[in-house]
Amino acid sequence: MIASNIPTVESIERSVTRYVEGVLSGEIITGRLVRLAVERHVADLEHARKRGWIFDTLAAAQAVAFFPMCLRHSIGEWNDAPFTLELWQQFITWCLFGWKRSADNTRRFRKAYISIARKNGKTTFAAGLALKALYLDDPVEPAAQVYCVATKEEQARLLYNEAERMVRKCPWFMKRSRIRKAPHLISYEQYQSIFKPLGSDSNGTDGLNPLIHSPMFNSTNGVKHRKFIRVLMFII
Repeated sequence: MIASNIPTVESIERSVTRYVEGVLSGEIITGRLVRLAVERHVADLEHARKRGWIFDTLAAAQAVAFFPMCLRHSIGEWNDAPFTLELWQQFITWCLFGWKRSADNTRRFRKAYISIARKNGKTTFAAGLALKALYLDDPVEPAAQVYCVATKEEQARLLYNEAERMVRKCPWFMKRSRIRKAPHLISYEQYQSIFKPLGSDSNGTDGLNPLIHSPMFNSTNGVKHRKFIRVLMFII
């Protein structure tokens, strides 16, 4: 692990609550869809159990804490600094990993569309989410297949390379991983799980396992790319 000051469940919950209250009060300026997501979260905390959903505060806090505890920035002025999430990133992570289906304790949200303005760290954030799904999902899925996807594999490797640098900076990951260059691949040996870049021009996309765990799309531009997305979404 990396961070010396481990955030507590209570401190993370206070931080997310501050964001939620700020959005609802108008103190934090957001777009309409972000506000609707916050409003849905608040309403669901009260009514979701009737629809078969529960919120696991511990799982949500562990997902948020994963970033500063296990990940370091790998480039630029923040190189080697623990990856501490901004409030909006905390809210996204809090919801994605906290909401679960009461019937089987699996995640409620199977798909998430996250739109982030340029130069706001979408690749870095997506790399962190991918590594969370690979190494410390709740529950951990054996033989998970995590992909970063783009129209061209070369573009997909932008996200993959960011994730690989993060893995190399974490001793806990390195003790449990094997990193290959041909083909580009990170394998979590204990669970036989993999993380790799994938493009519509990659070899072997027709034989993808129908139990893909987490495809990460760094960009959804391009007609061919949208068709590729539909294929992957169909086989999840």
